[in-house]
Amino acid sequence: MYIIASHVLGAIWYFFAIQRMGICWHNACRKVNGCNTTTFGCHDHHTFRNMTFLNYLCPVRPMNTTLFDFGIYITVLQSGITGSTNYFEKLSNCFWWGLQNLSSFGSNLEPSINGWENLFAAFISIIGLLLFLYLIGNLQAYLQFDTTRIETHRHKRRVEEKMKEKGQKIELWLFCIPERLKEDMKLLIMEKVRQELEEDRDADLNYILSTLPMDIQSSIRSGIPITRLTQVPIFKDMDEKVLKAICRYLKPRRYAKNGTITQEGGPLEMMLYIVNGFVNIEERDGSNNLQRGAREVYGEELLRWPLSNSFPHVLPSATLSATAGSDVVALALTATDLDSVVSEFGRQYFFGMITCKMFSVKEVEKATDTYHVSRFIRRQQTITSRGVSTRVYKGVLADKTEVEVTRYTVNCSYDDYPYLVKLVAVASRTNHKNLVRLLGCCLEGQTIALVSEYIPNACTLFQRIHGEEGEEGKPSSPLSLELRMKIASETAGALAYLRSLTTTPILPSFVSTTSILLDDNCTAKLCSFGLRFVPNDSRYSLSSIRQGCFDPESKTLIERLDVYGIGVVLAELLTDPNAISSSGDRDLTKLVNSFLEDRLKEILDRKIILKEGDFRTAKKVAHLATRCLRYEKEEMPSMKEVVAELEGILRILRAEQGGEASFS
Repeated sequence: MYIIASHVLGAIWYFFAIQRMGICWHNACRKVNGCNTTTFGCHDHHTFRNMTFLNYLCPVRPMNTTLFDFGIYITVLQSGITGSTNYFEKLSNCFWWGLQNLSSFGSNLEPSINGWENLFAAFISIIGLLLFLYLIGNLQAYLQFDTTRIETHRHKRRVEEKMKEKGQKIELWLFCIPERLKEDMKLLIMEKVRQELEEDRDADLNYILSTLPMDIQSSIRSGIPITRLTQVPIFKDMDEKVLKAICRYLKPRRYAKNGTITQEGGPLEMMLYIVNGFVNIEERDGSNNLQRGAREVYGEELLRWPLSNSFPHVLPSATLSATAGSDVVALALTATDLDSVVSEFGRQYFFGMITCKMFSVKEVEKATDTYHVSRFIRRQQTITSRGVSTRVYKGVLADKTEVEVTRYTVNCSYDDYPYLVKLVAVASRTNHKNLVRLLGCCLEGQTIALVSEYIPNACTLFQRIHGEEGEEGKPSSPLSLELRMKIASETAGALAYLRSLTTTPILPSFVSTTSILLDDNCTAKLCSFGLRFVPNDSRYSLSSIRQGCFDPESKTLIERLDVYGIGVVLAELLTDPNAISSSGDRDLTKLVNSFLEDRLKEILDRKIILKEGDFRTAKKVAHLATRCLRYEKEEMPSMKEVVAELEGILRILRAEQGGEASFS
């Protein structure tokens, strides 16, 4: 538009310039005698050339405004192009003049007093302004169009990305749906998702699902992974947030018939939820055959991996080999993805791994009369790196079940809490006849209370050895050598069980005669709820132990604390309560040193040595205790070796006695 207007206005300006010169000539001719205006015609140009007075009365170089004011046309007249035959010069000069004055809105024009000339200058200014506004409008329209185009492209790309993201989730939803129905359902859902996204809505799949026909809703809901996972026992008590996080990470996997899934002894890298087909599970030699089918889980050991002290650095080992018994379709949760879930929802995850009943603070306080002093049973010796004080109370639940409530007073931060929940989850999974059975727990805020089985007339091994009265006030009878070895063997068996747990080897926080309970039948029950994980770090040697297998300065538990502890228990079982101190207050350091220095005869409890064979047995036990009390772990036996030796000693004693252990 600017170019056309510049050409038009330049041409008009050229035309008006010639017209103004013509007017000047006519005015000059009237002032001179003998001048006839008809001689200005082009056909009589010879006459025109002899009229030199015109140059005086109509001067252009320089212009004399007194004689005649050419105004805005003077430049074209001064350039001489009006008399030129070079049409390119005429065209280019006129175009430039029009463009220059349009772009400046005629601000440089200096018109004469001629009315039409002033109107022409005003017209140029107005046309320039209108064209400028038109140009700005076009630029705005273009920019708006370009912005709209870019936003449309971005919106389309966002829609496609969302469609892809939702498509993956829908694919997971429909993974368990038969193939003949899956495609039609997916197209229907994706169409509704696109409609929602096109209208800039979030496209909530749960809402979209609710808008589908009821029969389709029912089919999809039954196949959604979170619905299926909640039907699997190990996921039943999981927090919904944890389950949703697990479902986000599930990935479809397919295995051809006879395809290998895991090898026995190899790393267990994933857990499978089997949708179709079945998995054969067996040992390398072909024994112990198992089979898992649709709606079952293989590799659930991976879910217990976060309870292990090896998490997340060392993967658990597959205890059995697994192969596809048919074409298998499954949903897989990898170890890496499980690590991400635990990192995000550690506390909720460990709560879900607790298998015992959860009690509220009010329930526990009601059962113990708010920890009334009359319900107090004993203070339990618990040694940890965080300073835990433990008191045990007798409680009665609403259903009249008698229980023991172990109350922990813990000084820990919020960040430490998942670790404590983790410990309880581990304890809830222990099951051994010589461990006090955990019935439930209370984990609310800073309240940590463990509810365990109540053992009537129970007393600690320490009380029986020292002849103190039991819980119900009955005087305790002395224990025979055979019965002492039975208690030691049962205690060692419980410790070996804790050591042998596949995914989570654990240790009691402290093993001593005060942490071993005895029932009416003198069956040993280890109080196993002050549990601590086996340290990954083995830099602490037994040389750092002082007074009870524990360094009070570093407050660090050692790697073979259980072996050292059973050594202390064996030493106490063999020795006279007053052998080390006449007051009866036993110094464990002196006791340990007495065994290491082979001074058994000086400290042996003569009440249990009834014949020569008993002394030989005592020497064997003392030798075992001495090895357990060594300062370097390389010189100590393993817990399995301790159990084997104690069982062998117990068999010999029973053979000599001709039966089971007596109570005296």
